[in-house]
This record gives sequence, C-alpha cells and structure tokens, in this order.
Amino acid sequence: MFAALHRTCCQPRPAGSNAVLSAQRGCRRHAADGSWKSFRRKFQGLRKLPEIAGTGTGGQLNVPFASPTTRHSAGLLEDSPRPSIAAVTDRVFVSNLCVHGYHGVLSEETRLGQKFFIDIDCVSDLEQCVRDDDYSKAVCYATLCNLAVEVSASGPFRLIETLGDRIAERVLVGFPSVSEVLVRIRKPSAPIAHALDHVGIEVRRARKSRVAFALGSNIGNKQANLRAALSLLSLEEGVEIDAVSHFYKTAAWGATDQDWFVNGCAIGLTSLSPRHLLQRCKAIESQIGRTPERPWGPRLIDIDVLFVGDAEIRLPGYALPHPEMFNRAFVLVPLAEIASEQKVMGRLVGNAVAQLQRIAGDVVRLDDPS
Repeated sequence: MFAALHRTCCQPRPAGSNAVLSAQRGCRRHAADGSWKSFRRKFQGLRKLPEIAGTGTGGQLNVPFASPTTRHSAGLLEDSPRPSIAAVTDRVFVSNLCVHGYHGVLSEETRLGQKFFIDIDCVSDLEQCVRDDDYSKAVCYATLCNLAVEVSASGPFRLIETLGDRIAERVLVGFPSVSEVLVRIRKPSAPIAHALDHVGIEVRRARKSRVAFALGSNIGNKQANLRAALSLLSLEEGVEIDAVSHFYKTAAWGATDQDWFVNGCAIGLTSLSPRHLLQRCKAIESQIGRTPERPWGPRLIDIDVLFVGDAEIRLPGYALPHPEMFNRAFVLVPLAEIASEQKVMGRLVGNAVAQLQRIAGDVVRLDDPS
C-alpha cells in the first residue's frame, strides 16, 4: 500500500503543474483507510526580526551614547542621500510536499515506510531577480522540492529532526541568496497510542556571512558617537562583532569646508540579508540622531556596510562590495588593522592599503580614548 501511495502522490509532477497541491489531494483521494488528513493549517512563517536596536543577543560593549542635543548628519561613503530601504520580508516557500520515507526508530517504520509532509520557508532578498525578471536569480521552488526528496531518499534517518537539519543545510548550500530557512516536517502516522492529527518538528537555520562596517563622525563627541553605534550594532539580532579597529583622525572627504572626522571599522558575522543589514544600520543612525542632510556634509554618525560575504549587488543607491572602499584611506587603513588578510573582489585588504596613494597625515591613529 505504501509503495502505491508513493507512486500516486509523491512522484514529481510535470513542469508547470501544482505538484504540492496535487500531491496533497492525491494523498487524501487514495488513502485506503481514510486516515490521511489534509493539513491546510496556515503556515506562520519566520519570526519577525526586531525593529528596535538593543534587543538582540550580541555582546554589550558598555560605551556611552552620543549627546541627545547633537542632531546633524550626512553620508560617509555615499555621493547622494540614501534611499529609504523597506523591511525585507521576501520569502519563497513550499508547503505540504508529500514524500514517502523509511525514517523512524521502529522496525515497521524502516521496513514499510510512511508518508511525511514537508514545508520549506526561505527568507531571500528577491530585489535583483524581480528587478531583472530573471529566473536564474530566483529561488526555484521546483529545486527546493527535488532537494527535499533527494535528502529524504538518502536516509533512512532515525529522527525527523535529522532529516529537517539535512534539508536546511542543503538549502543554504544550494541557494546563496537564502539568508534563513525554516523546515517543518509532519508525521501523520506516528506509531503513538493516542488520537492525534500529526506529530512534527521545526528546524530553523540562518546563514552567517563575514561582514565589515565603516563608521565615521565629525559632529559633537565623535568617538562617543562611534562607540554608541558599535554598541547598538553588537546588540542587533543576527549581528556578531568580532573585532573593532582603533579610531583614526581623518581629513574631510568631498566637501572639505568642515571639521575633521573620526573613523573606524568593525568586522564580524551576520545572518541578515545585505538589504536587511543596511536597513538596520540606517535605523541605528536614526536612533543616535542622524537626520537628512546635504551630500558630503557634516554628519553625527554614519555606518556603511563594506561587504557581506561574497555578495555582489549593484542596484541604484545600493552596492556591495562598496564600490569606493579601495579608493579611500579612511576606510582601508582601519579595515586593514583588523582584516588585512580578508579578500574582497579578489584583492587582499592589506595589499590594497599598501598600494593606495596617500597624503601625509590624512589618517592618524588616535590613542587617546577620550
């Protein structure tokens, strides 16, 4: 019976058909004993990431915040005002994928097998594939289905927790644009002496990518402003700060008729998508007191994302790696202090700063912590 069910409801469907819905209907239609039920429970999706800085799990840096009386700002690494970045809520999901497997602990489960229903919910920045209407840049749900079926067939696994973990791992490896994935597996025929709809598990995994930030300020207590930004960054859920450079006194760039700057860099890991990370940096800037201003003007605080893993993004007002990072000593010098062996666009940061044309006194390390 199990083999017949598998052939009927779990085999791949022709391209363009609704394989998941057909499988679900097939499971109900062909169940000989009528015990199979439709699981149309609304999938709640991934938990919403916090919108307020300071609620995450990062390490507390315990540094003073900038004075609330200073309310000026501008852009450190951008030639024009920053666009508004909406919250990233893009998702691609597969629901109620029916597979036949031999997962379980009891001998009957490993000998006869049974049906499992799988949901895969991916968080992915779809901006580029939508903008270009390009299938090759999208997360293919047919591939998600095939991947889950392949992982299930590679078993058997004693625990469906293990099956879920393997599927999540394959999704993150196979789809670089997916920043987080939730896998839900339901087991409707669990050998339990109780009346129930199903048992199941959820496995959530997030990608961690190397990330670098450049920070700058030339208004008020400049070093305190940078410390406040670093403190809030370290508290962001999905951001882990590993190292922070010394602070440097630097000459104004672009518009030179303004006070000197304090700049620094930080590196770490993030599980956030690049666009979501940029959104969080802008929120921190606003929390400290940054307001809209003229390009290249004085700024209370500026936080720029230099790179996120190997991501390469070129969109209006939004590019990674940062296109000007190799041309600016006030970025490269502090970055090389903590990440000289980091490769960005095929170039070692340490080599790049050594090859940069410099002006005497353009970037001077500040040893005074005040």
